[in-house]
Amino acid sequence: MGKATRSRISAGPVFLGLLVLLLAAALGVGLSWGNQRRLSRTRNDFNASLLNIRDIRDAVQTACRSRLIMTMTGDSERINLLGEVADGLEHLDRDAAEDPQLREIADHLRRNLAAFDTTLAEVAASATTPGSMEQLAFALDGELQKSLTTISAARERLTARYEAVSTAAYDNAVFVQASMLAVLFVALAGIGIGALLVRRENRRRDRVEHELRESESKLERAEQITSIGYWVNDRLAKTVAGSAEYFRIYGLPYTDLVPVQTIFDRIHPDDIDAILRNHRELEADPGPRTVEYRILRDGQVRHIVAHITCETEPGGRILRTFGTVQDVTEQRLAQADARAWRTRFEAAVRSARQMVYERDPRADSICWQGACGETLGLEPEAIGNLVDWKSRLHPDDLPRFETELRRSAHSGAPFSLEYRVRHADGRYIYVLDRSQRIPSGDGAPHVFGLVIDMSDRKRLEEELLQAQKLESIGRLAGGVAHDLNNWLTAILGYAGLARIDREVSHLAEYLERIERAGNSAAKMTNQLLAFARRKIIEPRICSLNDIIHDAWVLLRPLLGENIQVRTIPADSLWKVRVDPGQFEQVIVNLALNARDAMPAGGRLTIETLNVELDDDYSRTHPEVIPGQHVMLAISDTGNGIPANQIGRVFEPFYTTKPRGSGTGLGLATVLGLVKQHGGHIWVYSEVGKGTTFKVYIPRHLGEQPRPAAPARAQIRSSGHETILVVEDESLVRELAVAALREQGYQILEADNAQRALEFIRSHSSRIHLIVTDVIMPGMSGKQLAEAAQTARPETRILYTSGYTDNVVVHHAILDDGVNFLQKPYTPILLAAKVREVLDAQSEPAR
Repeated sequence: MGKATRSRISAGPVFLGLLVLLLAAALGVGLSWGNQRRLSRTRNDFNASLLNIRDIRDAVQTACRSRLIMTMTGDSERINLLGEVADGLEHLDRDAAEDPQLREIADHLRRNLAAFDTTLAEVAASATTPGSMEQLAFALDGELQKSLTTISAARERLTARYEAVSTAAYDNAVFVQASMLAVLFVALAGIGIGALLVRRENRRRDRVEHELRESESKLERAEQITSIGYWVNDRLAKTVAGSAEYFRIYGLPYTDLVPVQTIFDRIHPDDIDAILRNHRELEADPGPRTVEYRILRDGQVRHIVAHITCETEPGGRILRTFGTVQDVTEQRLAQADARAWRTRFEAAVRSARQMVYERDPRADSICWQGACGETLGLEPEAIGNLVDWKSRLHPDDLPRFETELRRSAHSGAPFSLEYRVRHADGRYIYVLDRSQRIPSGDGAPHVFGLVIDMSDRKRLEEELLQAQKLESIGRLAGGVAHDLNNWLTAILGYAGLARIDREVSHLAEYLERIERAGNSAAKMTNQLLAFARRKIIEPRICSLNDIIHDAWVLLRPLLGENIQVRTIPADSLWKVRVDPGQFEQVIVNLALNARDAMPAGGRLTIETLNVELDDDYSRTHPEVIPGQHVMLAISDTGNGIPANQIGRVFEPFYTTKPRGSGTGLGLATVLGLVKQHGGHIWVYSEVGKGTTFKVYIPRHLGEQPRPAAPARAQIRSSGHETILVVEDESLVRELAVAALREQGYQILEADNAQRALEFIRSHSSRIHLIVTDVIMPGMSGKQLAEAAQTARPETRILYTSGYTDNVVVHHAILDDGVNFLQKPYTPILLAAKVREVLDAQSEPAR
């Protein structure tokens, strides 16, 4: 604003001078125009005077001629010459009013004309004779010449006077016009240039003023936004000047100056001593500094931060202090609130046994907060980097941790993993680790995460799982008891009838029905073992396409003609390692389940596909190991399963079918067999649209299948070898002893492993085979077999059991070379298996 004002003031004299020049030029033009008009009047007056003198001359000549003519004709009428030229003489007197010489000529002309008039009168009275006529003409001619000479002198005087006046006027007019034209040109040029300069200056001034107003407005807005005001304290005058925001911060009306005491009165009483102390320190050391204090404004406490700079005289005395003040009340309240929230957050984290961390990948450092001591029994400094943290992970969980870490770093997706970490006391605890990469202040992404102690949750999950298991066991026990009671009723009933009925035909019928009930019980036992993943399976490397093809023979008569079946086998399907017979049962059970869901007919689709299950799928299905799998999908267009029942379809004895239409073990058996093969099953269904079961079996990448042993031409069950039967259940032992003795074998029997060891040590002849139960009181069948192998290496071993144990079977899959017979078994099956083991001389005894 100051610059614009100065520009306006400096332009004033220039315009004033230009205005004077313009006025002078206008005045000169006016004077020149006036001179020109005066010259024009003078010329007109001169012409009129010349005409007047000419008229006088003509009147005198006319009067002279008229007199001569009158005299010659004898006319005596008087001619008054002065009367004839009176108007001309009066006009000549006006011309001579300001010219003495011309006035003298005019007077002389009047005298001459008066004398001429007298002469005319005399001539008229005396001219009677010719001689007198000649005298009269001579006298008139003389008088006429005198008058004409005077008239010519007047004319010459008027001409000289006009020429003098006309030349001066002309020269003056030319000079004035030239001067005024020059002045006018200069004035106009100056005005034009000045107008351009002024216009440019005005535009610059307007721009500067606009920018200044914008700057002031922006500064004012910035001050309002940041609550920063500037101030100047005159220490000598004890007054303070400041911006509008400065006074607003202090709650004062905006003014030019206020006493220092007015500002001082606003300071909080508790901060006055600190302000006075700061003033004393400022006197001792007048350097820049920052002070924070509180003020009272409108009954509220406001927090102020002041930045102070001093202006001193050469002696060091402070003349002025100036600087800025900022209202930081909201920041301080937010900081206090953040501290309170931080305290509450830390308390909540500690109470929840959680650890919060920030990891800098570039510096390979980790900063911990929270319940490190409560969770791991360690100080946060004990785990300073990722290597320290990895060293505490369970070895089995470290590969999964590394994989998830790489995936998160590569994709930028959040990290989420549950794993085990070693406590300071040596035990492992489960934790849930979740983190996210967030850009930090230095531009590099930092990892912010939360580690949650899952010990209590795991304990509760185990308790819940145990409760669910107990509930399932109770339901299972009830269903088993119900069916077994029915079959036992039939067995005991027909056994009682056989005891009292002596007819052979009836006895054969009773035995057939007892055998049928026993087979039903054995079938249920097999289903229960499959569900419990305790059933022995004998896997081999094969293709699911081949298994589906073989199962089709069983499915075709079971599904019925009203169900359309479509198989879609994948080309180049990967190999899997499964028990073909057991997997046929999976396919048949799922197909029959689909058939029951389509009582009015429908469409059944069986397809296979090579699939890759990635880490994302594994995170949502923890039981799945990422990798290549073969998928078997069986879909129907039946009734579908309600959403609230999908989670229970694999429970034993849970069925949505009408009573009497199913045992409730079909899908439970399928689940057990799929899990036993290391697979995963998934179900999707919509009511009224159908259901899809998808079975995923890991692709087999191991050794190729060994060729099957050539079939024997003849299978026999009898023999003469010595067999030691070890069974703690007396009924089973007695059955086995009777069946083998019937086949001609020499039998030794023991009800426990210790008794069997006595036979092994004391029997004098060779013991060819030991048939032992796996689970027995005291020493197990496996331990007995190891002792027997040490004492009698040539003795072969045959295990029997109602279920398997990890000491014999690894993950419920029969180890190579282990001879096993699943209970319940018939005498025929026992004799055949014994003969098979005894005849298998190509392999070492195990």
